[in-house]
Amino acid sequence: RGGPTPSVETGAEAGAFGYRGGRLTASGVTHGFDGYLLARGSDEDGYRVDTPARTRMLFATVGRKRDESDLALSVLAAHDRVYQAGSLPESWLAEEPKANYTVGDYFAPELLHIALRGERPHLRRAVALEKLVGADRDGHDGERSGKPQEDALEARSLLLLRGHRHRHRR
Repeated sequence: RGGPTPSVETGAEAGAFGYRGGRLTASGVTHGFDGYLLARGSDEDGYRVDTPARTRMLFATVGRKRDESDLALSVLAAHDRVYQAGSLPESWLAEEPKANYTVGDYFAPELLHIALRGERPHLRRAVALEKLVGADRDGHDGERSGKPQEDALEARSLLLLRGHRHRHRR
């Protein structure tokens, strides 16, 4: 989480096949609350025909730490869209190695993870609650096959209490 000196950093990168990416991080403390933010994204044209990729990710945590307690809320969100080229027939390899025999295949995962953590050392107890939801918007399970998953959204919660773990899935 953020330290006593506020900071902001940015970065950009570029590479082969039209790759370009950027990131931003920021952290600091104000009025007893501390925080950290990371945002990252990239785009790529791809090596083969019609194989672009786009990724986005955001992570943020904000908290308040005192001598007698610590409380923090974290959020992680990601949205990716990656178009993929399937295997080429052997007869195409020599003539068109960058061709896309199966235009339209894609991988489109999304993630939202929220965690609330709290601790009171004098009670020797730590509690964490988390919720995780992940699937793509089109109801696919993230496999290239594109087959809908019956339960595309999976929710989990986790409770940690005095070192014991309890998991619940629905």
